[in-house]
Amino acid sequence: MLPFLETIDNGDQRSLFERLYYDYKDDMLKLAMLELDDEEEAEDAVHDAFVYIARNYMGRLESCPEADRRYYLLLTARHRAINRREKRSRELPMESVPGIGTKAALSDGDFIRLIERNESDSRFAAMLDALPVLYRDVLFLRFAKGLKGREIAGLLGMNQSTVWKRLERGKKLLAEMLKKEETE
Repeated sequence: MLPFLETIDNGDQRSLFERLYYDYKDDMLKLAMLELDDEEEAEDAVHDAFVYIARNYMGRLESCPEADRRYYLLLTARHRAINRREKRSRELPMESVPGIGTKAALSDGDFIRLIERNESDSRFAAMLDALPVLYRDVLFLRFAKGLKGREIAGLLGMNQSTVWKRLERGKKLLAEMLKKEETE
């Protein structure tokens, strides 16, 4: 753990990081194992997550509730694992994912109105849960937690352009699911 602590200058942040490391590393590893099914790769994903958190995220973690800290740590580990898995195998071309067409992207305002119109509906919650994790997480971080694209990119270990593309595709997929549900 020493390499992680060397990147943190603030003593309070060091203490917090050390506590978070010991409290959550096992849960993060279990989550990474679910994605990778390879212990060494999972350990590397958790390591990557802690390196990122130590270098870039301690200030934000210092000021948020414990439940959010746990969520951010687990989410970061899961996405580092997903990124490693994607490097091992090619993703399906987006054209082959059902529900993704070539229509123009929804604006954030239109998407928020769509959510507000359907948020009390339990079917809507089920649709959100049915979205692929790559889309669901970026949508959640952007619209529920209010993070900016740059922050989401850093937290999930991806390029900002990837975040925007996943937001666009996730909004489009959810909108198509909602339209399909309305016509049935």
